[in-house]
Formats: sequence, structure tokens, C-alpha cells
Amino acid sequence: MEVGACDGLLYSNTLLLEKKYQWEGLVVEPGRKWHASLKKNRKCRISDAFVSCKSGETVRFCETEEGEFSTAEKHALSDSHTVKRQTGAVYEVQTTSLGDLLQKYSMPIVTGK
Repeated sequence: MEVGACDGLLYSNTLLLEKKYQWEGLVVEPGRKWHASLKKNRKCRISDAFVSCKSGETVRFCETEEGEFSTAEKHALSDSHTVKRQTGAVYEVQTTSLGDLLQKYSMPIVTGK
């Protein structure tokens, strides 16, 4: 699984796996600006979820003009990309826990045991 998939090409950690090794995993991207290109660029399963510790909460999402710097509003001022997050759209998204997301897509949960 890849969380923060952008357009499925830019900075992708799973593109090579999908193209060369028939990977059939899941990519996750809450940023609306990426949804159309992600569907066009990838064949794997795609979710628009906002992954968090708990499902069902509402979070304000800051979608920046440089979309790869988008994040939850509560984290928007917490690193060196603060200036890039001062423009763009802010909208509410619902959270989904990692466990709920894996269950929804029938993904195996692997433990260290």
C-alpha cells in the first residue's frame, strides 16, 4: 500500500511494482486534485481515504497548489513547507483508520508473529 499517491507517477513508491511485477496493491490519495490523473495513470486499487488513527472523524485538509505538500490543517505549519501551504483549497474529509481501510479492500494484515 502507498499512502499519499499524488498522481500515481510523481514520487511513486509502487509504480515500478505495478508496471514490472504485476503488483495489485492499493494506493491512497485524499487530495481531490489528483483523483482523475491517479485513475488514469494506475491500474491497482485506488482509495480517496484520509488515513488516520480513528475512522469517522472530520479533518480539514489543506490541498496546496503544489499538491505533494498537501496535508491535514493541523500539520500545515509543522515543517519547512509552511509557505507552500498558504495558498490552495481547504476542505473537510472523513478519516479512515488503517485497519478499516485494509478490511474494506480485503488486504491482508501481516503481523510480526
